[in-house]
Amino acid sequence: MTELIVFPDNGYSCLWLEMEAGRIVARGTDLAELRSAGEAPRDVVAVVSGVSVVVHWVELPALAPAQAAAAARLLAADVCGGAIASTHVALGDVDSEGTRPLALVDTRTMDDWLAILAAAGLDAVRIVPLPLLLPAASADAEGAHATLLPIGDIGHVRGDRLAFSAELPLVDVMLADRTIIPIDAARFEASLSAMLATDVVNLRQGAFARKRRAPLDRRQLRRIAVTAVAAAGLWLGVEAATLLRDRFAADQIEQRAADAARAALPRGTAVDAPRAQVAARAARLGAAGSGFTQLAGPLLAGMRDQTATVLQSLKYAPDSGLAAAVEVRSPEARQQLTAIAPGSGQTLTVGAPRDVAGTTVVDIVVRPR
Repeated sequence: MTELIVFPDNGYSCLWLEMEAGRIVARGTDLAELRSAGEAPRDVVAVVSGVSVVVHWVELPALAPAQAAAAARLLAADVCGGAIASTHVALGDVDSEGTRPLALVDTRTMDDWLAILAAAGLDAVRIVPLPLLLPAASADAEGAHATLLPIGDIGHVRGDRLAFSAELPLVDVMLADRTIIPIDAARFEASLSAMLATDVVNLRQGAFARKRRAPLDRRQLRRIAVTAVAAAGLWLGVEAATLLRDRFAADQIEQRAADAARAALPRGTAVDAPRAQVAARAARLGAAGSGFTQLAGPLLAGMRDQTATVLQSLKYAPDSGLAAAVEVRSPEARQQLTAIAPGSGQTLTVGAPRDVAGTTVVDIVVRPR
C-alpha cells in the first residue's frame, strides 16, 4: 500500500512525500495537489516538528490502556511546563529497559494540525514527532552520541532517551556533552520507511484518536429500527397525554367561569357564555352614580380581552361597592388588572394575590369616591 508522509506544520523542505515499497516516488510543496494525487489506498502519516512537542522517557510498566493513560497524565503533570488541562499526553510502548516515551503537546496545536490535514481531505492514521524518526545514536567508549538533522535554522535531535527540536545555536549548547552525528535530508529519507515501522509515539490517541466507523450488520439495523419505533410510540404517547391534560384544564377553566357567572346572574339562568351574559346583565341593571352597572361596567370591559384571567365571583352592595374575585394565571395578568381604568368618580383597588385551592386569586374592589 502507498504511504503518504505529510508535514502539516511546514517543518520540512517539502510538504508531502509519497512512498511505495519503502521508496519515495513523489514529493510536493502544496497539500492541494493531494486531492487529485492518486486514488489508490494510502496510509497517511503526519510528521510534525519537535519544536511543538516535548518528549520525556519515563519508567512505566505495561498496563491496561485506561490505567496507562491515567498514570501518564499524573507523570505529565510533574514535568509539564504549562497547564496540564490544555496539554495532550501521548504514551509510547515499553522498551526492553522498562521505559517508554511520553510526549506532551498543546491541544490547540493538535487541533491546528488536524484542521490543516482536513482542509486537504486527509485523515492521518498517525501523527509522529520528527525527532523520533531519526536513527538513534547510541553511546560508545567515547561517550554519548546524538543524531542531528538540520532543516533551515531548526535542528532535530535523536539520541539515547533523547528527542527534541530547537534552534541550531541552542542545539550546540544542549548537546555540549555529546558527540553530534549530523545527517542530511537524503539519509533521513532513506531511513524513513524503516523508522516508521518501529514503535514510535503516535500522537493520535486519547481525545485525538482516529474515529473508526464500524459497518452495520442486520442485527444492528434491526435494533435501530426497533428503537426508532419505540421512540416514536413514546413520543405519540406523550403528545396524547399532553393533549388530554390541556383539554381537562380548559374544561376546568370554563366550569369556574360558569360558576362565577351564576353568582352574578339571576337564579336559574342557563349559562353558556359567562362573560357576555354578565356584561349584558350589567347593562340591563344600568343605574347612575354608584349602582351595579356603573361600577361593574369598566371592570368587565377591561377584562374582556384578557385571556389569562377568569372571573370567579362578583358581589355588589350599595354601601360597600363592587367586590370581584379574579383568577390570574400569570404575574403579567395581575399587571393587566391594575391597568384597568375605573369609571368617572370611582376607585379601583387590586389586592395582593392569594392562593385558593391551588389557584392564584386577586380581589378587586370598585367603590365610588
